[in-house]
Amino acid sequence: MIEDLWQHVRVPGSFRRVSENHPLDLYVGQTSDHERALLLRLNHKPAEPPTLQKVRASRHQLADGRWNLMLAVINPTDNPLFNALCADLVESTKDADSKTPADELVLARLARWRKLLQGKPEGLTVSELRGLYAELLLLEQILLPRLGPSAVAAWSGPLGSPQDFELGSASWEVKAVHSSSTSVIINSLEQLAAPGPIHLACVRLDPGQDPYTTVPALVGRLRAALEPHAAWAEAFETRMEAFGYAPQARYESHRFHFNGVSWYEVRDGFPRLTPDTVPSGVTEVRYGLDLGALQEFAEEEPHAVERP
Repeated sequence: MIEDLWQHVRVPGSFRRVSENHPLDLYVGQTSDHERALLLRLNHKPAEPPTLQKVRASRHQLADGRWNLMLAVINPTDNPLFNALCADLVESTKDADSKTPADELVLARLARWRKLLQGKPEGLTVSELRGLYAELLLLEQILLPRLGPSAVAAWSGPLGSPQDFELGSASWEVKAVHSSSTSVIINSLEQLAAPGPIHLACVRLDPGQDPYTTVPALVGRLRAALEPHAAWAEAFETRMEAFGYAPQARYESHRFHFNGVSWYEVRDGFPRLTPDTVPSGVTEVRYGLDLGALQEFAEEEPHAVERP
């Protein structure tokens, strides 16, 4: 884990290469101000990095003409989120080739994290609460019983993955719908596109009365289950923070009644838009799927669950 690398770079101003086998010249270390940092060394001047909250991005030229592109956490309390960001940047570029400049790869991935790093001081909308409840419900009821606390690693959506869960070669995309819903919204071209099998889970949530069916109550149960496992408990909190969740009194008033899950296998013939199926130049798409048209793709709950 990337946390282990930082345990070997306690001296301010020191850096250590992430891996001799990684295709990019990436280092973790500490700035002179004791901030955790991720550094990418380049032979050319990188593009101007974005302005971010919680993380300071900068570039500077070295005496030998090379350049450093550096990310540093601003507040130590955000170290868990910064760890997750750095781990994602390292993992997402491990198969990089020479066709795309290294700084473009890192900055493109960083752009996906920009919203996560901005936070949501106003809190989550009702729609976002419903989506979070649906994802946490599958984590609690399906993945934790099968995989144990390491199931938290599969919850990849809050960390920028196009799908909500990544389980080995398979992906799960989770949608919260009302029992009366006739359609479901797909928010991007990438949401139903992945190299391996994709399963679409439509979690039916209706207004409820039970005070134990709120997001805070569900979060509390998951925290209690993960408490004996410090590393996975921290991983869970990192994902909750990345999602934009922080306790608010108004969340207690939104109660949900769970009416089951409809599963669909996203395979050949499934009605979807992906980067490979839209005209050149189309980069962003949001569209609705008629649930009635998906019946031939209906499946039982996926029982073969690979570890992430």
